[in-house]
Order: sequence, then structure tokens, then C-alpha cells
Amino acid sequence: MTDQRTPKADAESPRDTASGDDSLRRRLDATEHFPDQNPDPVLRIDPAGALVYSNPASLVLVRDLGLADGEPLRGHLLGPLNEALGGPEGSLAEVEVGWRTFCFKPVASPEFDFVNVYGHA
Repeated sequence: MTDQRTPKADAESPRDTASGDDSLRRRLDATEHFPDQNPDPVLRIDPAGALVYSNPASLVLVRDLGLADGEPLRGHLLGPLNEALGGPEGSLAEVEVGWRTFCFKPVASPEFDFVNVYGHA
């Protein structure tokens, strides 16, 4: 006997699908803009080691390190990040930048082919 209250899985109306797509689109947009709202530096590095994104909070850091979008990271930052990525999960990289010491947590995202680097002074 079939329960009349249980909808069929393939019985979505076009309106349900559209509202589901809108909801998903809003969630993806919010996720995409999250690093921009982070008060700490967030960098995104591509597989070649080039900077492909930096949030507004990392402006001074990027300037002080002499980094530019599309340019490869230099040893001062790249070496410690590679060490942290190769270490146990959750390993951190400590880097002196000017008069401040930053602690960076690199997080690989192989499904998206980049590494996000979260920094904190």
C-alpha cells in the first residue's frame, strides 16, 4: 500500500526546481564572497604557486611581501607554506613580514585545484 502523503521523488514541479536553484545560487554566492568579509588575510594560490586571489584584509600583507596577482609566491612565504602543507593536517606556517609575525594555515582544495591560505597576525 502506498502512503498518499509521500511525494514521488521525480514529481518536482518547475516552480520547486526553480526555487531550489535560486536557493543554491544564493548559497554559492554567499560562500564565494566569504573571504572578502574575513577580517584576516586570505590568499588563494594556484598549483603553479601563483597568487590568484587576495581579500581586502591582505592588502598590506601582499604589498609588504611584494606579491601581485598572477605572480608566483617567493621563497619567504612559499617555503613555509609548502612545509606546512607537507606536514600533519592542521600544520601552520609562521612568517615574519615587516615588524609582524603572521601565522598561516594553508588548506588544500584539490577538487577546486587551489590552496587557500588563512593568515593571522
